[in-house]
Amino acid sequence: FMTDKFDLVLMDIAMPVLDGISATKKMLEYEQINSLEHTPIVALSANALKGDRERFMSAGLDEYLTKPIKQDQLLNTLSKFGIEAKRGIKTSQVSKSNKIIPDHLNKRDILIFKKSKVESKIFQKVLSSIYKDIDIVENEEEFFQYIKQNYYKAILLDKEIPNFDFDKLYDIKKDLQNSVFILFRNFESKVENKLRAIFDEVIINSSDKEYLQTILDNYLKR
Repeated sequence: FMTDKFDLVLMDIAMPVLDGISATKKMLEYEQINSLEHTPIVALSANALKGDRERFMSAGLDEYLTKPIKQDQLLNTLSKFGIEAKRGIKTSQVSKSNKIIPDHLNKRDILIFKKSKVESKIFQKVLSSIYKDIDIVENEEEFFQYIKQNYYKAILLDKEIPNFDFDKLYDIKKDLQNSVFILFRNFESKVENKLRAIFDEVIINSSDKEYLQTILDNYLKR
């Protein structure tokens, strides 16, 4: 990486194996050891919690953006570090919120499929006090039936569902680009790159209301 010169690094905080803060520390150490000019590092995180900015800055990051990133925020951040970029986006880069939703689909907020019916109901109960249209499914067949018949702003899926056909989801994901896909994983669970590519967010499994709302509000309230 350091053999090339970059204007800026966008550093995802929630990465597997090596998190963004640890990766930043290694980059800073490399720059110092080799007497290299510092490359600005901008933290990216979906978990916008109080005190995050101060924590990231104290770890050596230069700026902080929350996901999903708005174009103006990104351009302003680039400008802060002397990087000029043109406004406007290509038609192939239109955001999810601008896409047309087919009229024949029922419009719902959230679909939940966890590894057990009990866990799905817990998540539904926690989120029902914040969002209005929440469905849960009990098996894979029902899951694919629901996403075929409805448009969901967010689809919450558990990585630990026994024998779930993620290849099938990968094949049809291109037809479901209006929906945000969020994958829950156990802390020790590994997520392969192909699986990670299906999802907009991969997060640690938790039914904490504040934690879930922080993530989902980025997508549902815009």
